[in-house]
Amino acid sequence: MIICYVIIIVKAKLPDLNLGNYFNSNDFMEQKFNSANTNLGEKLHKLYNNIEKDPYSNYQFDLDFFYFLTESIISDYIPIVKQFNSVRSVKSATKKDLIRRLEKGKKYIDENFQRDIEIINVANEAHISQYHFFRLFRNVYNISPLQYIKQKKMEKAKGLIHKMPINQIANEVGYNDIFSFSKAYKKHFGYAPSETLK
Repeated sequence: MIICYVIIIVKAKLPDLNLGNYFNSNDFMEQKFNSANTNLGEKLHKLYNNIEKDPYSNYQFDLDFFYFLTESIISDYIPIVKQFNSVRSVKSATKKDLIRRLEKGKKYIDENFQRDIEIINVANEAHISQYHFFRLFRNVYNISPLQYIKQKKMEKAKGLIHKMPINQIANEVGYNDIFSFSKAYKKHFGYAPSETLK
């Protein structure tokens, strides 16, 4: 897997000579993207596969190609800027700290959504109060943490629907009984799990 590291500059206040100080300042924010989740990563992965299949072909990397890559970087970068700007704080260092804490909480959800997790536990993992975490999460991701957990459960369930029985899926995504799972599934997708199998 290719890992792309993209540097995000939040405020354009570049010092003329001493870039070392700038890269360690509060005006600079670095963001790591997993290539599987980005436009740039997808394009580079396709290129990598093409080169691997035919390494001796005469590939041309002209100016259009680099504009194409730049466009991909910008499209990956826009959501980060929106997230950054959605945090109400005067200091950019505080914003960055809060975004990183939120990302830590979101990662905790991503790794544990199949269990019965409480928002208080997620907030503790992010080192933010429960109220503050809930409010920030909704502002930054445009979804509440509870809705995000349900969404993750339903996406996982839909991916398993043709692989195992419904009662097993319910258990796999953290529901104690098939009735509450089916009800949540129908509410999320607009149809029952059994209808997906038809």
